[in-house]
Amino acid sequence: MLHCKGYASFIDPTCPLLADTDELGFSRNVVVLEIQGADISLSLIDLPGIINSTEKKEDQYLINMIKDMVKHYIEASQTIIVLAVHALSDIQNQVVYQMAREADPRQQRTLGVITKADVIPPGSHRMWIRMMQGDLFPLDLGYYMVVNPNQVDLDQGTSHEDAVDKERRFFMTDANLSSLAHSNVWSKNLGLSNLTAALSKQLVDRTTAELPQMRVKVEDALKGVKGQLAQLPPNLPELSRPGKLVDGVQRLGRDVDRIVNAVQATGSSAGDNYNCLHSKLLDTFARNVYASRPAFTVANGTDFAKEKSVVIRDKDEEKDDEGYGTKPMTLEDVTDILMEMRAYELPGYSPYPAVLHIIQRHQPPWKQHVYSCLDDSSAALGNQLLLLVDMHFKLFPRLVPRIRTFVSQLVKEKQASTRMELQKLLDMEGGYPITKNDHYFTSCKTVFLQQLMATLKKVYKHHSFPIEAEDITALDVMATTLAYYKGSRPACIVSVPSPATSALRLP
Repeated sequence: MLHCKGYASFIDPTCPLLADTDELGFSRNVVVLEIQGADISLSLIDLPGIINSTEKKEDQYLINMIKDMVKHYIEASQTIIVLAVHALSDIQNQVVYQMAREADPRQQRTLGVITKADVIPPGSHRMWIRMMQGDLFPLDLGYYMVVNPNQVDLDQGTSHEDAVDKERRFFMTDANLSSLAHSNVWSKNLGLSNLTAALSKQLVDRTTAELPQMRVKVEDALKGVKGQLAQLPPNLPELSRPGKLVDGVQRLGRDVDRIVNAVQATGSSAGDNYNCLHSKLLDTFARNVYASRPAFTVANGTDFAKEKSVVIRDKDEEKDDEGYGTKPMTLEDVTDILMEMRAYELPGYSPYPAVLHIIQRHQPPWKQHVYSCLDDSSAALGNQLLLLVDMHFKLFPRLVPRIRTFVSQLVKEKQASTRMELQKLLDMEGGYPITKNDHYFTSCKTVFLQQLMATLKKVYKHHSFPIEAEDITALDVMATTLAYYKGSRPACIVSVPSPATSALRLP
């Protein structure tokens, strides 16, 4: 722990604060010194002097760093640039003057301070006097000349009053500069006291000039704050908070009931209503499963390669989904499956395992479509519930994040339980496809069997082939499979909406 305190600690070389030999010569860090006094806001920025070389090669980066730092602070149009130039060298040779001119091309906010007036080289006084009088390198705010305490004065602890008195006596008695001191016009630009008074006047004048613009900025800021305050919920009396909270819970519950019962929730439009989105997702899901149906052709071998495949085609179906992702099964393919599946049975009967085999052969993509539909539907439900939470609990902004977290977690739990129910349906459908739509299934099978038979007769008549009994059996299997997809639709398509909706219901 360092025990160095007070101003003396910073000038005592034995203080541990100054013991680090690896300290930086310069830094962009800002040291803030707060001085209590007059009730006024003033930022006085003491920038480091411009350097053109360093003792160590590794410190050469400081040259540009200091220049960039100075440019950054003097660019602001409200800044008064106090241009300190020493009298030991011509002003043209001092980089800081060029930087000030670049930042203030019209020289309207630059005040010059000529230091080291007591050590001006012989023969150079005339140039500095002309600058003070505005004949050389003129500035709108003028130049001021000061004599700072030298190192001997600092070592002896010369007081501020003694330093000011010594400075005054120097200007009054110096052979080259006394003419300025005895002038009623230019004597006001000599000495630290006059410089302090001039800077104070500039601060007051510029603050006064900026007042209209400051008032506009304050009014704009006030308008913005009022707008933000208007968006805040009204301040509720402590006694009414429980009632408002219960009311929010009840209104959220009613909207959840509306969602479950396929009614538009409060504040939702037709486009973002969950039930509309859910319906579209189910339609997409049904089309994806339907697209996995098999395609059949009655042509066998390469001789009938040009024969058209017989596929399911509704009147409103797209014409470009004919491929179904699998190669069409030929009459010969189905006949081979029948031969493999045939057991002890009378001729003319279709082995049911053959139908199961063909259906199950096209079922693998269903699982992906089922889970994708569930995930998208759950996400849509979660988004609408979060919007409802924001709307119904806007009077309790600190409570909203907790409710949102609870609702999101609840939707995830319901999604997981629905996923388990859907897996049961998939297992059931994959093990033994069924349909409760007997009449429509039978009608579809009859239509497909007639289409297949007509196509087969046409092909065989063209090639003078007789229709065999096994061909008719194969056609029956094809028609049964097509009717399963067309007439009954797999049970997962019909049943998925029910568990998905019920399991996602909130308690």
